[in-house]
Amino acid sequence: MVSVFLDNGLVIAYCFTIHEFHPECDEYIEDSDSDLYITQEIDTIFNKKKSDISRELSTDILEHQADIKRGNFPDQLGPTDLKDCQKMIHSKNDARRFLLNWYSEEVGSFVRKHELTERLRDLANDIESRAEKRKSDFDDYVGIWARSEDYPDVQDALKQIKESKEEDMWVCIDAHDLAVNTDGETVLATTDANDFINNGRRDLILDSTAIDEIEPVGKLSVK
Repeated sequence: MVSVFLDNGLVIAYCFTIHEFHPECDEYIEDSDSDLYITQEIDTIFNKKKSDISRELSTDILEHQADIKRGNFPDQLGPTDLKDCQKMIHSKNDARRFLLNWYSEEVGSFVRKHELTERLRDLANDIESRAEKRKSDFDDYVGIWARSEDYPDVQDALKQIKESKEEDMWVCIDAHDLAVNTDGETVLATTDANDFINNGRRDLILDSTAIDEIEPVGKLSVK
């Protein structure tokens, strides 16, 4: 049986449906045949980050809403108008992927401008509450792994990662502990290629721990 330790980014992307990697993380977690595990500090991490992430994504949606309000659109929007609305979503908007799918799947071919802006406002306001509900669903899919020891020798080997971001080192230590104490293959799944894969990180982690593989989830730039 394969055991998968989930980087905290998968938790965030699964819970926040507006997150750019949500579709891949949703599929990865809900369709997995592996045993999924997460750090015992996940509730603390999620509660610490959820308000800031909600605020950032809400701002992205409200910026798009403001663009539509300022746009020279008729009261009744048709297919051409809605295509123009989608073109106004900035390429650097973190909610871009979600919004494009939302227009395609939820808006339809005709909608009043006022209704569209109200729906966008509601999306922006409901982000955190929807993420909290998704977190409850997430908890049903995963087990909490309690690390048995701190592995100072592995910490020393991962010094480069610790100096960059200590939280990432502890993800590696927890995944290592999982690998040491379970049978079968152990995979570390991540949404952050720069932290765990690129620039020699993958080789460093695999050479220094009992982890068998590091798997990128989402549309990542893997080098």
